[in-house]
Amino acid sequence: MKYFLYCLKHYADFSGRASRSEFWYFRLFNVLTFIGIYLIIIAIKIVTGIDLGFLIFAYPIALFIPNFAVTARRLHDTNRSGWWQLLTIITGLITSGLVITFVYLLFFCALWSIDMPGFSIFMEEKPLSILLFVSIICHIAAEILLLAWYCRDSQQGVNRFGPNPKEENNANPDQIGFP
Repeated sequence: MKYFLYCLKHYADFSGRASRSEFWYFRLFNVLTFIGIYLIIIAIKIVTGIDLGFLIFAYPIALFIPNFAVTARRLHDTNRSGWWQLLTIITGLITSGLVITFVYLLFFCALWSIDMPGFSIFMEEKPLSILLFVSIICHIAAEILLLAWYCRDSQQGVNRFGPNPKEENNANPDQIGFP
């Protein structure tokens, strides 16, 4: 919990380095908090009938910058630029756009039983289908690459982003005593 609160206190700090434990504990408590909020919203809806489902979107929006910052610091700890995390964001946006386009065309063709020229581009000429497949593969590859970097041990000593957070004299006072 201390790592989660530490990351929230330093929500826009993109400089320095974050150890694996800081990064993964932040992720863990982030997911647990999200699940807790979701369960509370469901309980309120069951008990009172008031639907507060829109609030479930507020939490990820509120933690977007802290997530981005701790991820940048984690990448810094492995001596990589924090900009690498944009790789998954960009490939995800491209893939999402292509999936939405494909589903939209498929839905309206099935709904009205009409031949849409856009749908025939996907199904008959296949360049956009291939593009969708390639974008999905690229997104999965980017996610795996970043996951491997997140799991790597800290670079020993000082790197271009600062001192190693795992070394005792460089540890954050709030974090001493944690694994």
